[in-house]
Parts: sequence; C-alpha cells; structure tokens
Amino acid sequence: PEPTLIGGRYELGELLGRGGMAEVRKGKDQRLGRTVAVKRLRTDLASDATFQARFRREAQSSASLNHPAIVSTYDTGEEMATDGSGVAQPYIVMECVEGRTLRDILREGRKILPERALEITAGVLSALDYSHRAGIIHRDIKPGNVMLTPSGDVKVMDFGIARAISDASSTMTQTAAVVGTAQYLSPEQARGETVELRDHRDLLVHSFTYEAAPTPAQRVLRVSEIQYHPADPRPAETLALPGVTDNDFEYLEFVNTGTAELDLTGSAFTAGLTYTFPRQTLAPGARLILAKNPSAFALRYPSVTTTILGPYEGQLDNGGERLEIIEASGEVVLDFDYKDGWYPATDGSGRSLVLRDLQTPQDLFSSSLSWGISSEATGSPSTGDTALAQSYQGWDNFHFTSAERDEPTISGPEADPDQDGRPNWMEYALGRNPRVVDSDGVSWGPVTSAGTTHAALRYHRPTHALDLNYVLLAGDEPAATLPVDAAQDSGVPTQPGIEQSVIREQSPTAGPKRFIQLRVTYLP
Repeated sequence: PEPTLIGGRYELGELLGRGGMAEVRKGKDQRLGRTVAVKRLRTDLASDATFQARFRREAQSSASLNHPAIVSTYDTGEEMATDGSGVAQPYIVMECVEGRTLRDILREGRKILPERALEITAGVLSALDYSHRAGIIHRDIKPGNVMLTPSGDVKVMDFGIARAISDASSTMTQTAAVVGTAQYLSPEQARGETVELRDHRDLLVHSFTYEAAPTPAQRVLRVSEIQYHPADPRPAETLALPGVTDNDFEYLEFVNTGTAELDLTGSAFTAGLTYTFPRQTLAPGARLILAKNPSAFALRYPSVTTTILGPYEGQLDNGGERLEIIEASGEVVLDFDYKDGWYPATDGSGRSLVLRDLQTPQDLFSSSLSWGISSEATGSPSTGDTALAQSYQGWDNFHFTSAERDEPTISGPEADPDQDGRPNWMEYALGRNPRVVDSDGVSWGPVTSAGTTHAALRYHRPTHALDLNYVLLAGDEPAATLPVDAAQDSGVPTQPGIEQSVIREQSPTAGPKRFIQLRVTYLP
C-alpha cells in the first residue's frame, strides 16, 4: 500500500507510542530527508473543541521553546483523517528522540546512582528554568515525560497541558477541573485548590510526595479473565467461519467492582494490544468482553449476553506479555504482566487465566498467585468463575519460589524437598505441604449408607484437579486388593483449594474383614 503522507511532506511510519489524547509515529520529512516524530490527535477526539484547544496549545508552547533538554517542534497543521470520519486531524511534527522514558527504566527496577539521579534532575530543571523564563509552565512533569537518550542526555516532552504564566487563570478545561497526572499532584491540586508556593522565577521552593488518590477506574476496574491461547477451532466453527484460527477466539473480560457507573470512553491499550474503547460505560458489578473477533466469540460462547466489544489489533502473546491500559486523560489504569508458565493448562488447551479475587490490588496483578485456571474447558466468560481448576504446574506456584520452580530437584513432581518419603506430586494429590514433614492425611473406617455398611477411606485432595485420578482397591487379603466400583462424595472444603473427600466401596461389606487401598495416579 501507498505510505500515508501528511502536510504534503511527512511520510508516516511505525507506531512509537499511544496516549490518552494522541498517537505518535515515526516519520520521514521528504523535503529535508530527516527522521521526525509525528503526533496526531485521535480522530474520536479531533471534533472536541477542548481537546483541539489543548493540542493546539501544546504545539504553540513547545514551538516557542528552543533548548537542548526540550524536544523540539518543527511543524504543525491539520490533515483530513483517513478513517472515513471526515474530521480534520491536527498533528505536530517533532524531533525524533532515540532513547527510553525514565518511567520505563524505573519500572525495570534498575538502580540509579545518586550522581546520575542528580544529573537527570539537573537536566529537567534546566529545561523548566528555560521554559519558565519563556513564560511557559509544563504542569505535568513525571518520569513518563522525561526521555533519556543513548548518550545520557535528558529530553523533556509533552507540553499538552502547559499554560502561559501571563494567563494563570486559564486551564482550557471546565471550571475547577484538575489537569495533570494524579500520582504526581499534590493533595491541594487534586482537590482543585490553587497551589502557588514558588519563587520569583516560578520554580518550586519546597516539595513533598503524597500518596495520590486513585481515579475511579484505578480503584474499581479489573481484568478478570484472559483467554490468551485458545483451543483450536472445532470443525463446526471452521465450517461456520471459514479461515478462522485459534487466535480469533482470544478475549479479555473486564468488570466494574465499584458501586457507581464507570466511563471507559477513550481508554486505550498502550502495551500488548491496539484498541481504544468507544463511547462506553460499565454499570456497577457489570462485566464486559473485549474480543479479538466478536463473531468468533459469539459462535463459541452463544450464551454470553454481556456487552462484547472488538475487534482489536494485534494478538495476546501465547508466551505472556505486558498489558497496559490508560484512560483518555492519560492516567495508567492497569499495567501488569501475565506469563504462560504460571499455569500451562491455560496455554493452548482452551482454559483461560481467571483472577482469583476481584478485590486484588492492581500492583499484585503480575503475581501468579493472583490468577488461576478456568473451571470450564474453553474459558468462563461472563460467569464470575470461582470454582477454579487445578494442576500440579500451578499448585507449585504456591509452594516454591520462582527460582525453585526452575530447579526440578526441588520443585519437580518426583522431588521430595521435605524428605518425608512422599514426592511432590503425592503431596499435591493428598493436599499436603511439600515443605513440611507431615502425615498423608488418609484414614479408613466403615460408613453407613441406606442402612448398609461399606468400607471407606477419608483423604484430602485438591479441588477440581485436572491431572489426578483416584481409584479404590479392595479385597479380603492385603495382597489381593483389586479395583472395585466405588462411590465418591463431593468433598467438604477444609482450606482454599483443598477438600476432604470420602470414597467408599459400592457393595456392602459382607465378611468379617476387608482391606482397602487408595491408588492415586498423576497424569502430567
């Protein structure tokens, strides 16, 4: 296809990033032959006068600044959108900076030496000192708006909510609206109060970091299910949708755990997928499905009546990946990683990852302990699945560290770290702790049913195990026990994920003595 050309000279290339208001693509200035970055206001916001004004102000603010620590602006203009919306889409042409944001570096957990931290701070302050002298206040300084180049230089970017010092009363928002990023606002600003503790150059005199109040979406929006590697299409599905693949059955489920309606309009994925929510609200307690292919989803899950959105661009990585969602304001709502190695039963068999507790804090979403295996073989969309399935590879998350899981002599099924004579898989099968020397928890005794006496065993087991099989053996002599018809009760929960069960011989006990055994088979 022909490359997209805007302004008669800027050829658009790969996507560099996406925010609540705009997307940024690498571009080529055909007239000057240089690489640029082109920022375009999203088409769904381009017809909104507030967002247009904010975008124009960014262009005006940054274009008036020429400083080595501030991303340069080369050009600005408008171009008719190519998506058929018929709106004029504003754009800004900027210096293309190679490097990474300070936010990305900090998220990796990398240590920054005090000397380097001071160098970065000095670079940011140099940019702010210059912009303040020019009469422009940035108003959204945060790690995500500070880039570090490969040579170590600092570049401050995104003057989208800057204002002129000479126009201190103007915010380009509705009355008393708060602009900026919540995590980096003082409590006074978050309440909409005026904060002006500054010196004669408008530099901050004193600062203190408070824990910011989360936005409604940060408080109550949860991704409750991830179908990242669906089962292959069935023959009937291939017949109904020729060319359909397993990827077409991907989906994510969202739930509003709050007590008020939640507005998702303009929220967007900035990592993992490409999708921006249309005008959409989510009622208290309601669920919403974002499907890779809504037609395929409806075919496989015909009983789901909740709202289904999609399609989205890209696909969920079968090996696991990072997912990030931001609001239209630019606030990060969710940012976490999932991994296929947590629960291999969810990797291609059809089962999905399910959030164990909807009240799970967002900072624990990247933990395997926060997730489980869907009870249904093809996932459990819109069901509020709580009867999660289990498997040995998943149970080990709760008993071994990540490093130990990579060491089969400690966490492997045949390993015996507590040296009590039972391998790990047997500890799993009997609901025992592999790190503690304990009994097997199996007891025997007669039970009465419908007036008759039956030989029985009581034991603990993981609930809804996918990879275990239990068989009762019985006979009149210890060496002559054989599999017999048995009745298994539904089990009584004793702790999360473990239940006590009774398995009894179907036939009544006739002789004076009866020998019974429990045979457990692990099916990896």
